[in-house]
Amino acid sequence: MKVCLIALGCPKNIVEGEGIAAQITKAGHVLTTDVKDATAAIVHTCSFINDAKAESWGVINRLVHLRRSGTLSKIIVCGCMAQELKHKLRKSAPEIDIILGTGQLHNVANMLAKDNVFTSCKSPGGLLEPIHGRILSSDLPCAYIRIAEGCNHKCAFCVIPSLRGPYISRSIASVVREAEALAGAGITELNIAAQDTTVFGRDRSGKLSLVKLLGRLNAINGLRWIRLMYAYPNTVTDSLLDAICNLPNVCKYIDIPLQHVSKPLLRRMGRPENARSVIDRIVSRAPDISIRTSFITGFPGENDQDFSQLCDFVKEGWFEHVGVFEYSDNINARAHCMRPQVHVKTAKIRRRELMRVQKVVVKRRNGVRLGQEFDVLIERPIEGKHNLWRGRTSFQAPEIDSIIECKGTIRQAAAGRFVRVRVTSDSGLDLCGDII
Repeated sequence: MKVCLIALGCPKNIVEGEGIAAQITKAGHVLTTDVKDATAAIVHTCSFINDAKAESWGVINRLVHLRRSGTLSKIIVCGCMAQELKHKLRKSAPEIDIILGTGQLHNVANMLAKDNVFTSCKSPGGLLEPIHGRILSSDLPCAYIRIAEGCNHKCAFCVIPSLRGPYISRSIASVVREAEALAGAGITELNIAAQDTTVFGRDRSGKLSLVKLLGRLNAINGLRWIRLMYAYPNTVTDSLLDAICNLPNVCKYIDIPLQHVSKPLLRRMGRPENARSVIDRIVSRAPDISIRTSFITGFPGENDQDFSQLCDFVKEGWFEHVGVFEYSDNINARAHCMRPQVHVKTAKIRRRELMRVQKVVVKRRNGVRLGQEFDVLIERPIEGKHNLWRGRTSFQAPEIDSIIECKGTIRQAAAGRFVRVRVTSDSGLDLCGDII
């Protein structure tokens, strides 16, 4: 059977999709990227925010149209939106053959042979350790690696615990084996992912084990950049900061979603109230670490004073990268019943203003880098521009952060190659430089 697999959402979902792809080929099916050439289509959905749901619905509706026209013989919908909205999916799109929740992802390939309509979304979970490995979705030498599944936090805006279950860490040995296999396949950049990476190991041994894991990963031949994503404020320890500073292959980078800085609002969110103090500690103990964070505007109860405090916090200039999301209401989340709700337009205006504030910070930070040299991973040529390449430094994570535009000939640069670049200017949020 020819199968088109469409994985949507965050990097954690993409990694899971790569595991499902390996399942499919192991079962003897052929993968295709052209859905019009496929006899079956699988959509691995995301359900975290409304925009993600809208994207998933858009893909599903397209597949339903193809099914009605006779092009497709089977549609499978799996993942987070299947887990959350199985009844709505079945009612709105009866053309879907199979609906599988997050706890049934190990069974996706087997469902391709099933003839009758089937739904299984009982127990949440995930494809944490795909037994058939992964088929990487990028030709670049970078990959994400998932070290845990689920979440034990009770953030008021989030339904992930109900979709993915309680927090479960992989063993260090398991993560290292996968990392070694990835390095052996040519991966040089590894980005560590989970719903919460910094609590890794506590459920298995009662102790935080991320520092030990980083030490093991740092020793793997071939890995040049190891980047930590999805850190949680309460478990960013001094020993973790020391490891990031001292292990040579670990990027001086940490992604730590804070969501806000106003203590009353953080309390309503169910988030740690130490947003400011944890940043103060990071900057004090590890001043060279680049910090990425994310914030939510328009959370129920956010007033002008809360937002002004958030803007002032960002103006201080500690953050290399900031992602800002408008509050996304979910009927199944605790925040849905909170009052007062902030108008959607207000949340949008605040998001734009906060991004404007961060842009000023980035402009100032980029100015300091003029004339400095950095190792850069080349991703691809920039379309329509002669001898210009898209690349990233160690303080720029794939897809979500800014980039560096590199000027150099094809003899100097190629996709997947590391080069040395001298910064000459900036272009908005991005840097520009010459390959040397």
